Amino acid sequence: ADGLPSELLQAVEDEVGDSMELPSAVRAVRFVGGEVKPAQLWSDLQPPLDFGSRTSDGSAHGACAAGSPLLALARTDVAALARLPRARFDLEGEASDLAALLSTAPSKEVLAAPGLPPPRWARSAYDRGLEEVNDLLDLLWGFREPLVGASEDSCGSVAAALTAAPKHLIITKDSTDIPEEVVKAAIVCAAGPFAEEPVTLHAVGLGTKGLSKDPTALFADWCSPGGAAHESWADFLLWLKGLPSNPLPTGPPVLFGKLRGMEADLHRLAARSGGLAWSSLFPPEPLDQLRRWCRPAVVRGSSPEEVLARIEALRGPAKAEPEVHVSAPMPEEEE
Repeated sequence: ADGLPSELLQAVEDEVGDSMELPSAVRAVRFVGGEVKPAQLWSDLQPPLDFGSRTSDGSAHGACAAGSPLLALARTDVAALARLPRARFDLEGEASDLAALLSTAPSKEVLAAPGLPPPRWARSAYDRGLEEVNDLLDLLWGFREPLVGASEDSCGSVAAALTAAPKHLIITKDSTDIPEEVVKAAIVCAAGPFAEEPVTLHAVGLGTKGLSKDPTALFADWCSPGGAAHESWADFLLWLKGLPSNPLPTGPPVLFGKLRGMEADLHRLAARSGGLAWSSLFPPEPLDQLRRWCRPAVVRGSSPEEVLARIEALRGPAKAEPEVHVSAPMPEEEE
């Protein structure tokens, strides 16, 4: 906290309880030490957009449990990125078949200036989506190697690595098209470095057979067992409300999607269960995508071989990296 303006940082020495009150304008809050029970803390209190805790017993909730907290401090220079070469992976097999599900029709008909590509918002879901997929794959493969070092007491080894975070994708639209977000997530799972990707689909308001109808049924083999069809939004929120007393085996849920008009309830109930709700798995910031896709793992053991074996047990067997080439940006025109 050294060097931060006092207006941006406020430490509150207080017991965390049902009567706790937050200042009116809070963007982020962290609870450090002590004991935090999310089911009680967020029972009536609305959490800010960024929240979490890491207590003295090592347990965590919210952003501290759902992703890599340090990545929240990093930002991409998007202007510089646009001028740099970008990685493009050769998608084969399942990944290629999934990419074919993205629409190639332009989102908008626009008149582009001669020699310039159309604006990003007007490009097709295929072009726009594959750009996002490639950028995230580049980060995932770039951060795949664990960091191994000596433990604090120098009597053993410690390894830190990113593992796949359990993800719950919410589908609320009954359509002949698979939601773009779901298709992109499936491509990343197929071409990414993690052998085991825990992804659960939730069909909300699509009837009891929401997951058994095409095209959603095409993803039954890709997703983890336990996907659910919730008859209504109220039914889904009731399931979420019951998680504190019936926790998931994969840990607190990390939800991606929107329940229009009920965002505040979704955000609070996810926090109450110890998890987190984000509207999108693919925000504009690439490092935020990496943060939402992964969570950190730190393991200790007697030797480097032991800690690496434990990391592999968490992430599954190693996968072969797809072929990748570099795509150079268009040269800037000279004046």
